[in-house]
Amino acid sequence: MSDSHATPGEFSLSEARTIVGEFFSPNPWIYWTDFLASWTVGVATFMLVDFPDLLTSNTAWHWPLRIVAFVVSSLLYYRCSLFIHELVHIRDGQFMAFRFVWNLLCGIPFLVPTFVYYTHLDHHRRKLYGTKEDGEYIPLTHLPARQILLYLSQVFVVPLAAVFRFGLLTPLTWISRPVRDWVHRHASSMVMNPQYLRPLPTARVLRIIRIQEFFCFLWILFIALRMFFPLGHYPRYSPSDVSTPHLLDGHVYYCAEPSAHPWRTSLGQQRRGDDVC
Repeated sequence: MSDSHATPGEFSLSEARTIVGEFFSPNPWIYWTDFLASWTVGVATFMLVDFPDLLTSNTAWHWPLRIVAFVVSSLLYYRCSLFIHELVHIRDGQFMAFRFVWNLLCGIPFLVPTFVYYTHLDHHRRKLYGTKEDGEYIPLTHLPARQILLYLSQVFVVPLAAVFRFGLLTPLTWISRPVRDWVHRHASSMVMNPQYLRPLPTARVLRIIRIQEFFCFLWILFIALRMFFPLGHYPRYSPSDVSTPHLLDGHVYYCAEPSAHPWRTSLGQQRRGDDVC
């Protein structure tokens, strides 16, 4: 990261922020419109995956429609989930209604409540970037091909790990402090480095975590019940209904992240300018 005393001809981050400073203030109308439109169309197109007859009675079009609807809905769900990045960068106390609605409609149903991404801010701190305290840094360019493939294969494990974390480990954290601390350090962060250890939370952050993970637990319980019992005219959920959007979104995330970072140094060897991301 370049400092404010950049020499002539050298990029100055502080100067760039001054130039575009007016665009750094988030516009609530853009956030609400973008998120709610993406979520609404995403839900509508995902319904067409199970009920293509809502759009056409011609059975020849049902499978093509299902495929297109699935891809569109998954990408829109992915777009909705990306708001978690914006929320952790917005100051505490701002966008409170939006934070609540985002967690209600997206964060909790997809088991990515905002607290799992709080650690992202460490990725932008000069003293932590590219170190073991930065959970989003992996020196991919220094790794053999098999480890890169292992990194990409996490997409098949993460959805199940999230269900295990919120569905089984969460109740255990209510009765055991050692389990609570272990789960927080090892299984409460949306990071790229599986060896990352999250610092223990403050009392205030812990309250937020407990509330959000409690509702994630209730959501998993609801989904589990819906897999065995129909709800009115709606059939039971199948495992594919729940898991396939997560898998596609996960593939997009794990493929997009490496292209968004330079990964030019080994862990702990920070380079100037690498943390402007």
